[in-house]
Parts: sequence; structure tokens; C-alpha cells
Amino acid sequence: IQTLNVTINGFNITAGDLDFTGDGATMNIVCNNSFRRIADTDTGADFPNSCLASDYGTANTDIGDVSGALGCLSARAEAIVIVGVDTTDPTVTCPDDETVAIPSGTQFTLPDYTPSVTAADNCTLVPDVAQSPVAGTQVGVGVTEITITVTDDAGNDVTCTFNVTVDELLGVEDTTLEKGILLFPSPTTGIITLRNNTALALTSAIVTDVNGRIINTFNLSEAGATSTLSLESLAAGLYFVKITTEEASIVKRIVKK
Repeated sequence: IQTLNVTINGFNITAGDLDFTGDGATMNIVCNNSFRRIADTDTGADFPNSCLASDYGTANTDIGDVSGALGCLSARAEAIVIVGVDTTDPTVTCPDDETVAIPSGTQFTLPDYTPSVTAADNCTLVPDVAQSPVAGTQVGVGVTEITITVTDDAGNDVTCTFNVTVDELLGVEDTTLEKGILLFPSPTTGIITLRNNTALALTSAIVTDVNGRIINTFNLSEAGATSTLSLESLAAGLYFVKITTEEASIVKRIVKK
């Protein structure tokens, strides 16, 4: 017992961690190798409280060769192993950022990214891995932040994030807009210039944030080749400006300082 030193699931246990109670804990009474019990269990209640004759009770055939053992195993007490609480967070590595393209007017269905996550823990062999937004969620054009949470059996958790950028596939008119519509400067302090170098008539410009919320809408039905748009009231961050004609639309990214 004094030399006990084992490691279980990352916890080191020595003799100092064991709490023995009862008369049998001292192991200092010579019983002439009598290790017999009343019934066939390992509880202290089935052992006598004193050393008895070698033919007492039931032979302990399941405890091995005790011919060289000293001490009385009667009134044995259970050993209570006191170990610390696991307070170590798991580790996690998210997938890389991803960019996908979808047909105009459709949405992208988020897949299950958890198989691509690398997660580990010091105690829990297979920690829980959760994704938010969950697989199956549909998102539109723009950037969606994916949060991965890893939780071990002790309730410790850790998160990581990555971005999924959804772009629209470009048709003929879209390609014309992509090359002929300019939106600058980016980054901007508030005022941006929209220049239309195409023959297409613009109808509107819709500003959304990274969560897809519409922040502002500009009517461009009477706009000329050059227009100015104000983002001065917006907080610093990344925004998307969807510029629309009667035939097509294009999304431009603007960073507000």
C-alpha cells in the first residue's frame, strides 16, 4: 500500500490519496495466514473483527496467494480515492475559412462541419462537438460566422470560429456589372463613390451587415454615371452593398473605419 503509485486518466494516485477507516486499516496483526470470511463478498461486514482459526468461514479463493502476507484482513474498510476535479479545457482547431458560389436568388445550406474539427481533451476520450448555426441552416450572400464548441464530460468547454463566404455565380449581365461598377474607397470613413461604367440603368443599392440585416437602401433610379452614398452613421465593420439593375445585380464589399 505504501508504494502505491498509479496514473488513471491523467490523475496520479499514491498511498497518500487513500483514506482508510476501520480496524483492518493498520494491517499490523498477525493472523497466521487466516484470510477467511463469512460469505462470498468483499464487504467488511463479511469478515470477522478478530483473527480466527484457519478453517473459519469461507475460504478466500479469489484473493490469490496470501501465504506470505502479514496482518489481519478482518473488518476491512473500503479505500476512498480522493482525486481532483478536472478543470482543464479541451483543445479545438476549426476548419479554414470557406468561400462558396451559388446561383443568383438562391441560398446556401450549411453542411455539418464537425467532422472537419480537430478536438481533444486530457480526460474525455471523445468530447462533444457542436456547431452554430447548425447544419442545414440556409444562409444568403455574404459572410456567415460558424462557431464550434467542444465540451468534455466535466463541463469544460472551448470555442473557435471560422467564416463561410457565399458569393453569387455571375451571368453575362453580372459579369458586365462586376467589371463596370466601381465602389470606392474601401476602407472608407463614411462617404463612398459609386461609378457606373456600363450601359445598364441602376435601380437600387442595398447595404447589409455581416449577419444579412438590411442597414440602408438607396434609390438609384435617377442616378447618373457617378453617385455618392453615405455610410457615416454606421459603426465600424464590414458591410455588403448589393447594386441592382433591372437585369442583374452585384455585391460589393465595403469596410467602414
